[in-house]
Order: sequence, then C-alpha cells, then structure tokens
Amino acid sequence: MAISPYGNPEVWELAQIHIAAPANSVWSVLTDFQNWPVWNKKVTKMRLNGQLALSGEIHWKRWGVPVVSFIQSVEPTQHIKWAWRSLGMRAIRVWSVIPAKDGVIVHTEQIYAGLLAAIFAPLMRLAVKHSLNDELSYLKHECEAHQNEH
Repeated sequence: MAISPYGNPEVWELAQIHIAAPANSVWSVLTDFQNWPVWNKKVTKMRLNGQLALSGEIHWKRWGVPVVSFIQSVEPTQHIKWAWRSLGMRAIRVWSVIPAKDGVIVHTEQIYAGLLAAIFAPLMRLAVKHSLNDELSYLKHECEAHQNEH
C-alpha cells in the first residue's frame, strides 16, 4: 500500500490479481492507453498526451465524464501512478506489476479525498471496490488472451 499524499483519505480501495503472463506483456497492455476501451469496459476513451513519464497527461473518459490525469511516477514494467482533480475531489490511481510464480501479481489502488468523497464515501467505497476487481479481471483476460496467441 502506498502512502497517501492526502493523509487519511475518505476512500482508499485496493485489489490484486494473478495474471499468467510476463511482466513486460502486462505492462504493454496496461500502458497502451489508446487501447484501454478495447479491453476495459469502464473506459470509453483514453490517450496519452506526451511521454509515458513524469507529468505526462492521460486524457480519458469514464461514465461519460472527461478526465485529465497527470502521471506522478512511473517505473517501466513495474509501477505507474497518476492523479487528477475534479470539483470537490482529488484522486490517485496506482498500478503495480509484481513478478510472481507463473506470471505476475497486478496490484491496483484508487484513492479519493475531498468534500464529495467525504459525502459519498460509503457508496464510493463499494463502487470503487467493484470497479477495481472488474478492471483487473478485464486486464487478466486481455493479457492471458494475448499470451495464448503466441
């Protein structure tokens, strides 16, 4: 678990899954942002503006809402973290790819802080937990399908 720059955020959910694919293959799918809508049913549009590096911008749309995130840290094939702000809320998303037996463990975290997160915390916690698990399942399916093609 990462240390939250928001102190004790209102919503902080974690999830992980084993994927039977090498780290570089999982990383390639995870950071091929323009193709997220192909495998991630929760994202309708996504693209990287700039480099996959500190301060790179990720423009995406989820639930019909456009979002611009800024990459805060990246370690190729291992870790990426991005953050965004919206009215009354700040958010961070973390993805980690950890070598494991017969593949990798992908760990993800979603953190929300601010007034809206405080007001809707119980509902958001439940929705975020389901969303993280869904996204990990989508990622697993995509990565393992690519692995079986080779």
